[in-house]
Amino acid sequence: MKFDITQATVSRDIKELGLVKILGDDGLYKYKSFNNKNNSDELFHLNKFLLNGIRLVDFGGNIVIIKCFEGMAQGICAFIDKEYKNEFLGTIAGDDTIFILFKTEDESKIFYKKLKENYI
Repeated sequence: MKFDITQATVSRDIKELGLVKILGDDGLYKYKSFNNKNNSDELFHLNKFLLNGIRLVDFGGNIVIIKCFEGMAQGICAFIDKEYKNEFLGTIAGDDTIFILFKTEDESKIFYKKLKENYI
């Protein structure tokens, strides 16, 4: 069976389902759901693992950039979207890079400092 869909559709569906990309015991990446509220301890460890995947945070103008280890940007971005959704206009995540767009340079500077203090 074949389905014609775009990468944007797949990414949107992954986000809506609350799936995050994790490295399995077999060394292959897979998606896992953490929407169940009974998984709070597991979520804490997942968030800690994800945020340890951040290598570099910087900003320029009204954009904050986060460099991650390969394959971790989408999971980290999903966490940031959920935790800080009211602080920025939007995010874009690739394989190892996240862009976060703010209205002003001051907002991006504040968020940059928050990330540096809390996660780096």
